[in-house]
Amino acid sequence: MDRTGFETLFRESYVKLYYYALQLTRDEEASKDIVSGMFCELLEHCDRVEQSTVTTYLYTAVRNKCVDHLRHNLIKAEYADYYLKAVDACYQDDEAEAAEKERCVEEMLARLPAQTSHILKECYLNRKKYKEVADELGVCNDTVKRHIMRALKYLRELYSGKKD
Repeated sequence: MDRTGFETLFRESYVKLYYYALQLTRDEEASKDIVSGMFCELLEHCDRVEQSTVTTYLYTAVRNKCVDHLRHNLIKAEYADYYLKAVDACYQDDEAEAAEKERCVEEMLARLPAQTSHILKECYLNRKKYKEVADELGVCNDTVKRHIMRALKYLRELYSGKKD
């Protein structure tokens, strides 16, 4: 096949091959890429292709490329599904871990005297200032500080193994 024969074949066959690929892939851009790619390959190897079988060759090659494209998309979808499941599993693990941490904090606070536990919750968990907590409880700032220092000392001893 010479250059002129190739140009004629391209003009006569491109649109038909495009619609054939589009019917298989249902993707306009992929169909254009597939058909254009097949003509590029044909141009590179036009000396090896018989003029009488070139149309059959192109339809077969386009069909095969469309099947490859669909398989590739299927694999991409499977990986995307796998990724989403993995991410969901991580979030579930994070939620379980957060629930476990919250349970541990509640358990620690339960070991403290009631007022000390309340002050520690307000200052550290609810992020209130010592003055705010002191005003709510009707005590002075130093009392709140002492409760915090006592609670932290107790918790350090508890988790360093000195106290049960």
